[in-house]
Amino acid sequence: MRISKLEARLAAVGATARIGLYLLMLFAVGGKTNEISGDAAHLHYLASVEALDYGYGLTNWGKLIDDAWPVVTGLVYYYIYPSLLVVVVLNGLAAGLSLVLLFRIVMMVTSNRLVAVAVGYTVALFPSAVFFQCLPIKESVAMLSIMATTWGLLRVRLNGDQRGVKWMALGIVLLIGLRVYLVPIMVYCAALTLLVRGGRGLAQSVAQLTIWTVLLIVVAQLSLDLAGLDWRQIRAFEYLDISRLNTVRGSLSRGDGSLFSQQQLGSQSHAFGSSLANDVFLLATGVYYFLVGIDFLNIRSQRQWAAVPEALVIICCLPYVFVGVKALWRYHRTAALPILIITFALITVYGAGTTNMGAMYRWRLQAMPFVAMTTYLGAAHWRRGPLFNVLKIVRSLLPRRRFASVLQGPVR
Repeated sequence: MRISKLEARLAAVGATARIGLYLLMLFAVGGKTNEISGDAAHLHYLASVEALDYGYGLTNWGKLIDDAWPVVTGLVYYYIYPSLLVVVVLNGLAAGLSLVLLFRIVMMVTSNRLVAVAVGYTVALFPSAVFFQCLPIKESVAMLSIMATTWGLLRVRLNGDQRGVKWMALGIVLLIGLRVYLVPIMVYCAALTLLVRGGRGLAQSVAQLTIWTVLLIVVAQLSLDLAGLDWRQIRAFEYLDISRLNTVRGSLSRGDGSLFSQQQLGSQSHAFGSSLANDVFLLATGVYYFLVGIDFLNIRSQRQWAAVPEALVIICCLPYVFVGVKALWRYHRTAALPILIITFALITVYGAGTTNMGAMYRWRLQAMPFVAMTTYLGAAHWRRGPLFNVLKIVRSLLPRRRFASVLQGPVR
């Protein structure tokens, strides 16, 4: 995998920002890595236990499905050095690789080098992305899994490049270890993307999506029945069960970040399945918090106050998103379909399954690169407003000579 100078610079900026912020926080707490966050302290304990278990040959390899991060961290402790700083450095490298793949994805989809650079540096330096990915948790690798799957899918769909299957496999393997509930969603998105061809109009494309969606669901159900399996008993599918989904929503709705009060939890108004109107309202509420992250009328903690500027920026960018989606569909339809399907799936899944603002704020990083792409593409086509001025600033900072592009092609 050859990396251009621009891609290397982009990866270096992202990795340096994350590692640098972690070192700054480490200095602030007097070098005690376990005091940076509760998640970090818990991970350090689990990784230490896993390292001891591995040394005695007692590792439970079954944890590699959906709970691989403590096991992997334990192996890092055993073979390299028992410090979370090592994990942070590896996370920084994963974030850097994600940014390289993101740059290539945007170039392949839009053929717009300026948009690709702007998206890359925005994700590299976006405050919440830097904060959550500087911690020794799995957010950097989770984003890498989504980027790898999307990059491989685009290579197969647009270029017929079978080497893209390797990237798709890498992304799915990472998801199996980190967030297995996303595996059926991403496999479905990949299958749907490869089956549906770009229609001449929106109605034709929607018809294709509907037909293939029904067929895929029927084939999946028949396959499980022939194998004698109940999909509700398979761990990867458990969140597709309404009762299980409502249980998860209730367990996540706690603390200052809860979307629902204890009274609402007691009345089951947070649960799906009571009425269609309530289900639509709950999904719309979840999507809002997934994108914005906070309730401006009920800010309950300092962390939420700190997120206000970022939330305001996101709200101001929403008009650009709509223009970008329209431009993506009009000028890059074949390449747009995978991006739109995956983005819609991630927003819907997390909007339906999460009832905690803190968790939403962290998990939305997986969809953030695609939202940033449509936002800047909208600014490039709309050619007005503050975000277009950002694009002009980015253009002024780039070298005047044409720097090497990666897989730049015609409008698709």
